Amino acid sequence: MIRLFETADQSTSLFHEELQETYHSKHGAFSESMHVFIENGLRFLAPSSKPVRILEVGFGTGLNASLVYQEVFGNQSLKVNYTGLEPFPLPDEILAQVRFDGLDKDVFKKVHDAYNQPVELAEGRFTCRVFKQGLEDFQEDELFDLVFYDAFGPAVQPELWGRDALAKTIAMMSPAAVWVSYCAKGEVRRILTSEGLKVSRLPGPAFKRHMLRAVKPQGACE
Repeated sequence: MIRLFETADQSTSLFHEELQETYHSKHGAFSESMHVFIENGLRFLAPSSKPVRILEVGFGTGLNASLVYQEVFGNQSLKVNYTGLEPFPLPDEILAQVRFDGLDKDVFKKVHDAYNQPVELAEGRFTCRVFKQGLEDFQEDELFDLVFYDAFGPAVQPELWGRDALAKTIAMMSPAAVWVSYCAKGEVRRILTSEGLKVSRLPGPAFKRHMLRAVKPQGACE
């Protein structure tokens, strides 16, 4: 069973009672996503005339995708092709109750329509597609420039934080691509480093000491 609750910044998050895990920080769902994935992820990338290809592991409420759309809408030079993975989509009755003040409600709904077919917004500068499958089943020839690793934590989904899953993700990253996550666990950092990424432990969002950002070497190839 999933129940809604209000986080400290008045945005909504969800609590998965079976897993005993929240979808976002109780100290602020909106502010956590902005800090980790937008400020230290998307805005960290060097400007490019090509579309930024983003992969999100753990699409969840669609908050991160909606925030990326917001960035695209406000920046005419930014183009994004967004791919989300979510094996357990949230039911419509739950999504209808989620509140993120400041986001376009129609856009929030439309990114969830991307389970059925790709959705184009912002005059084609933002394309979103979401696959109803997990990382283990996902295959893609395209390489990604930015990875939002937003799965449930290692205690709940350890298989997504082990070497096999992280190595598969790294193999789908283009040279100089960026990987970001709220998780700063030492073992995750060591795996990313051993797989050749340059890892930085950065200040985390409210009441969380650290987060991780990792960059693939410029000359890396698979």
